[in-house]
Amino acid sequence: MEIVFGWLLRALSRVLRFRSPATATAIGLGNESIGALSAKPADLVGRIGHVEIAIAAGRGRVRIDGVSWPAEGEDVSIDHPVRIVRVDGNRLIIERI
Repeated sequence: MEIVFGWLLRALSRVLRFRSPATATAIGLGNESIGALSAKPADLVGRIGHVEIAIAAGRGRVRIDGVSWPAEGEDVSIDHPVRIVRVDGNRLIIERI
């Protein structure tokens, strides 16, 4: 029983890791969720997001397509729109709009 359960967990983790459109649809995520699940920070340059956690002392969080990203830039209040100007690792560098 434990062997079967372990095998099922491994199989499920592999399915969820790849997140192809067919897999996402099969597990009920729908195609609209694929972008959010597989977004790469570099793909976000030029996009507009909204501040989720105020940018204070140069750091905070920005939400784009339902995904929250760490961000840095000038201080900006919550819900203010910002543009992604570049990416540093997983952190978005933003500018106020």
